[in-house]
Amino acid sequence: MKRKVGRREQKKAETAERIALAGRKLIRAKGFDAVTTQEVAVEAGIPPGTLFGYISNKTDLLIIALVHEAMEFVATIPSRIPAAGSCKDRIMFVFEEMANYHGRDVEITRHFLRELAITLNSELTQRSHELGDAVRDITSAIVAEHQQRGEVTRELSPSEISRLLFSHYWSSLRYWATGIYSREEYTTTLRKALRWQFMGIAATPETGAGSPKARSG
Repeated sequence: MKRKVGRREQKKAETAERIALAGRKLIRAKGFDAVTTQEVAVEAGIPPGTLFGYISNKTDLLIIALVHEAMEFVATIPSRIPAAGSCKDRIMFVFEEMANYHGRDVEITRHFLRELAITLNSELTQRSHELGDAVRDITSAIVAEHQQRGEVTRELSPSEISRLLFSHYWSSLRYWATGIYSREEYTTTLRKALRWQFMGIAATPETGAGSPKARSG
């Protein structure tokens, strides 16, 4: 049974939504460094004191705002994934879409990834994990489809394979955002990593959908 949300909780959620929307609007328009918390409070239509009941500093604001925005973007990806193609190519489509999103403003992405790495706020860390989970849910569903077709090993679960693939994406994204890779190198390196990964997880007579080993696993 779904828990009934009280008026106080609903109002708190609505305020958090307004803060996230105000933060992302101003950060995109002015850049992270130029935005002030006072401006965010005004844009969200709340007193500054109320704002600091939800965030401690601009770092919190950045993470809240971009995770909120990114989650909305991720939700649009499944309907655009090509129905045809190899598992590798369809997974790569997802990761290219995420790069397109982050490429809207690489400087903001750089700030975002840096602050994620150093924040001590467990709630914000959990929010970032939820974003990663949302991307992995999409790739897990793709992997599951190709396992059913007998193209990908069933010795590993879709979620286990998805985590392996996500690690390649995440490291490539960080290299690109910090200037080690160009956008082209992000794609080239990630595609190569996925090619080698899929060589290792391709179904064989021993690990395919119809094998005794796969069924017992």
